[in-house]
Amino acid sequence: MEKFHEVIFNIKSSEKLFGKRGFKEIFKKDRGKHIYTLLIKYLEGIELKSVENEKKENFVGIIKKLDEARLNFKNQSFYVDITNKNFPINTEKNKIFTDEQLKILGFMTKDEKINLQKYRFYQALGNSKENIIFYKKELDGKIKKSIFLEELMMEYGIKLENKLINDSNITKMIEEYFYKEKDFEISNQNFGLKKDLKKLSNEDNQISVGAYDIVNINECQYKYFLKNIYKLKETKESNYSGSLKILGTIVHRVLEKITDKIYYKIIKENNFEVDSDFVKKTLQYEILKSKMNYPAYIDLYFQKILMPALEKNIEEFYKKMKKELNGEKVKTFFGEKGKIYISDYNKGNKTKPDFIIKSRMDLVVTTEEDTYIIDYKTGNATDGQMDIYSIILSGDSEKAKKYIYNVITGNLELQKLKKDEKISKNKITKEKLDEIFNEFVESENYERTESSCGNCEYKNICRKDVI
Repeated sequence: MEKFHEVIFNIKSSEKLFGKRGFKEIFKKDRGKHIYTLLIKYLEGIELKSVENEKKENFVGIIKKLDEARLNFKNQSFYVDITNKNFPINTEKNKIFTDEQLKILGFMTKDEKINLQKYRFYQALGNSKENIIFYKKELDGKIKKSIFLEELMMEYGIKLENKLINDSNITKMIEEYFYKEKDFEISNQNFGLKKDLKKLSNEDNQISVGAYDIVNINECQYKYFLKNIYKLKETKESNYSGSLKILGTIVHRVLEKITDKIYYKIIKENNFEVDSDFVKKTLQYEILKSKMNYPAYIDLYFQKILMPALEKNIEEFYKKMKKELNGEKVKTFFGEKGKIYISDYNKGNKTKPDFIIKSRMDLVVTTEEDTYIIDYKTGNATDGQMDIYSIILSGDSEKAKKYIYNVITGNLELQKLKKDEKISKNKITKEKLDEIFNEFVESENYERTESSCGNCEYKNICRKDVI
């Protein structure tokens, strides 16, 4: 049964290699290339078995996988990075069944596989004359040696023979190896990351930003650096083990294609009806195109639950828009990708850079009376984003009507200040926009936020709480 599960998993993984049409691809042209790709998949994991000098008698050890180190070896064995993060190794994410399903079907569960790894490690330690183990340990204790290794050391009274790298010599080692010819002192003060406005600006002394960039700058300049300049990718996942960004991309593509198809019907006839078959085929196509980006075991969830809900809510969106427009004559109904806004925050001071805001709005609708901005969401809305879009279109954060449409829930929500409501700190007016730009230029460093970091995806890199 275990072998059967392994074969099914390999088949499913291999199918994903051939793109949205699966195994059907290998019956087209370039058949050999695809079969070669399949072979490469099964050759994954080939590793260095041993390290030898020219004279074999000087051979002192071997570096292996744990499940191989227990086999027929009586000399020294080396183990690298035996930490909580890396041992026991987490089992594959992109599997076909959940742990509960594996248990019901009689397959090995994640916990059972982890226990097997621990047993193999124990075997490996007992099969070598000497074991040399390396691990990382952080001062705050977040990374340290594997708990299982710690248990073994306590059980058998094993002590650390030599702490090669510790907090008293780490600074000296870094300076010796990386800063031999530089006058560089390592201290907490070096965490102030300086800006280079010239590198951020183009030849016309202009800094280009998007709406999300501005929100990040307003929230935390250091976060903006990590995300938008250093291009560090976030690693958040949803509860179905795939990024919500993937789902958002799929939904945006589908709505864009449908809007393009019915555009002239809306403009000429005020007709918002959509073809259900077209919605279904377009959604299926986009999901298949992205199938490599989400786990195999949620295929049925996409097909049986998510797709019908998305089909319904996509069709419902156009009905709701017709109701909101209330018979007004529609002049334009499409996404805006090329609109720009040049800020005048510096009042003509050429020593400071201008800011160019480049926008990509999901849907902009204009009538003879109003301008509507609609943003499609599969998760939570971003505070301030729609205000910036309104400023780009009309120079005022409140001039356009701003809507958020959640394609998962089917809710169309108008963003509007109520009477006598105070403007929140997350609200971005034209004056606030100029203030954000001026503060960014005037501050020497990428300043960290003074408020709580909450669930920021970069807080373990920033470490504001311990600096």
